[in-house]
Amino acid sequence: MNKDKLVKYLFCLFVVSIIMAAVGIVNQDGSNLASLAEVVFLVCHIFYIVVLWLMKDYNKNYRISAIWSILNIVATVLISTFVLGTFYMPALNSLSHHSDYPLMNALFASLGTFILLCILMLAVDLGFSLVATHYEYKGHGELMKDYDESYTYKWERLWRYTLIATIVIIVTTIALIVFAFGGNLSLATLFSIGTLVASIVLTVISVIKVVYLYKMHDIIKEYRPLDEDDVLSDDTGE
Repeated sequence: MNKDKLVKYLFCLFVVSIIMAAVGIVNQDGSNLASLAEVVFLVCHIFYIVVLWLMKDYNKNYRISAIWSILNIVATVLISTFVLGTFYMPALNSLSHHSDYPLMNALFASLGTFILLCILMLAVDLGFSLVATHYEYKGHGELMKDYDESYTYKWERLWRYTLIATIVIIVTTIALIVFAFGGNLSLATLFSIGTLVASIVLTVISVIKVVYLYKMHDIIKEYRPLDEDDVLSDDTGE
């Protein structure tokens, strides 16, 4: 395997991960840059997938991760298009031309379906993303067995934290919506705090991931097999 190419690929993942982590933070603060941040994130995500695919010769899990990431994008776009075209835009159009009571009842009924589809979209997005992340981290861990086995366990641990935080976000978000529409604002607030905490944990994890990628890049770049050291020692007469 070409070690120089692997080092370049890891550096690309490192740089793109920094951008995606920064964009994710901007996207959460609700500023006017949120829309631009989403576009930048998508472009970076696609580039990240391409790099993972190029790394498939170093570990088969990278190819699986890239495939699940592509499926995630396709599924999210299809569901978003369906939700917007079937419920959101028609509802806004009707609301702008009518204001009678029966129509409002129909809109509220559609709103319930709209919310359920949004929950489905969230679940699909996070679910596909989880599978892609699992195989990516597994690929990193298996790759590092030949260089520094301590990072194999670090990637496994990071995956467990990612899984727990993501499950918490899914559960608390669904509970938040249910209790908010049920009128129980106290429980809704409680679950919103849970969602916020889990989101912060995922942000911290994204920063740790960047650090791990940089360390991997550094370790593999400086790595020299033992037999190569022996050859160099023999050549210098030491």
